[in-house]
Parts: sequence; structure tokens; C-alpha cells
Amino acid sequence: MAGFFGLFNFEKPGKGVEKNEAPKVGLELFFQTYKRKFWKLMQAGFLYLACFTPLAFILVETMGYPPFLKYPIVFLFLLPLGPATAGFVFILRCYQREEPVFLLSDFFGVAKRNMRQSIIIFIINGIVGYLLLNAYYYYDTLELNFFLYLVINFITIIGAGVFIFMNFYIYTLMITFKLKITQLYRNALLFTFIGLWRNLIVALIMGIVIFFSFNFGILGYIIFGVIFLSMLGFIMMSMTYPVIKRVMLDPMKESNDDKTTQDQLNIFNDEVIKKNKKGKNDN
Repeated sequence: MAGFFGLFNFEKPGKGVEKNEAPKVGLELFFQTYKRKFWKLMQAGFLYLACFTPLAFILVETMGYPPFLKYPIVFLFLLPLGPATAGFVFILRCYQREEPVFLLSDFFGVAKRNMRQSIIIFIINGIVGYLLLNAYYYYDTLELNFFLYLVINFITIIGAGVFIFMNFYIYTLMITFKLKITQLYRNALLFTFIGLWRNLIVALIMGIVIFFSFNFGILGYIIFGVIFLSMLGFIMMSMTYPVIKRVMLDPMKESNDDKTTQDQLNIFNDEVIKKNKKGKNDN
């Protein structure tokens, strides 16, 4: 696709890094990479949003349907969002790692390869999110003494926060390693605490951006979809992927000899995260 003045050319590789450019770290690296990948990130965000179009259409079309008919139809149109999220996260990871990307082919290729797991994860996340939300509203209606009310709501909110933090890692782990569903959730839970301060920063930034975006009417929604969606995804990846790299990838590569195949490197070793969990704090 040639695109429109190069803006929507999904197959054009990025500029990359200059040969003799001095390596940058921290915030300087983040802003440099984000500036260089800004238009590419916007394209990735548009592509991800396009995957929501069938769902939006079916929600409008089924507005007058009875619940027993509407909910199954909507559920079927929700399922493709799991693979779409896997493809979007893969693109974000490639941009964070400064790897070349062919947006359309990589996005849909990863979505296809991870279809089964991503759909299962999407369903589990939906069920857990539904239960947490209903638990909060249910306990809010009970006539409890003030202290018990605070304790129950505190536990519910903390549980929801932990689950949100886990989702900062689940899809990245899925597209990076060969893991079972149980391993994905278990290791995402561990990373929630290993990278806690990073997760808190990401959640704070997301909360601020979403709050202000959704309080400016239709203009806020447009700006969020056009710019902030991919920006927040890139921030999340830039903050969380280095933790995965330090705890899982680096020790695995150091502990394997030159004869180790890439497939073997992609298989998770339980001992790696157990050892690093006891090691130094996230830096």
C-alpha cells in the first residue's frame, strides 16, 4: 500500500538508527524513539481501532434485540479483539526494541499464530473483570459497619489493580515465550510485584490521559484514538518490557551455550524467574 503522502503506508520500514549514533538510555531514549516512530505508532493505533469496527457496528444493529439474543452475538464479535491485541502488542514490542516491522503482515501474522491463546486470555480477562466489577457494586449495597466496608472495598480495589497490572505483561509474555495459559498468568502476577513502581507510573499516566481525554466530549475521544492509544501502549511497553528482558531473557541467554537453538531460548525456564525474584530490585 503506497499510502497517502506516506502517512498510511503500512509496509514501509522505519528510518531506523544512524550507524554512528551514540546509544541513549532512559527518558532520552524513550522520547527519541517515540519521536522517530510517532507516525508508525499512529498507524498501528488506527489498525488496532479498525478491529473494533465490526463490534461497534453490531452493537448498533442489536440495540433493540432481547438480551438472550444480543449477548451471544456481541460475544462472538468480541473474540477477535484478543488476537488483535496480540498483534498490536507485538508491533509495540518491535518498536520498543527498534526492530523492523511490516505493519499489516506482522500484525495479522502474530494475531493468527496466537489466536487460540489470545482468545482464551480475552475470555478469562472478561470474566474476571466482570466478577471484580460486580463484587465492588455488590458489597457497596450491603449494610456493613464502616470498618468492614473499608476492608472489603480495599481488597476488591487492590485485586482489580493487581489484575490490571498483570495485563501489562500477559500479552507480551505470550508473544515472546512459549508458555501455557497458567504460566502466563502466574508469571504476569510475579512481574506485577517485580516491576511494581513501573506499573504504578504507567497506571498513573494512563489514568490521567484517559480522564482528560474522556472529559472533552467527542474531540477527546478522537484525540485518544488518533494519538493517545498508541502512545499509552508504547509507554506501557517501554516500562514493562525491560523488566521481562532483565528477569527472563538476559539470564536465559547467558546460561545457554552457543548450541542452544532459538526455539529453546523461547521456552520459559521456571528457575530463571525464581532466582531473579529473590535478586536485586527493579532498577
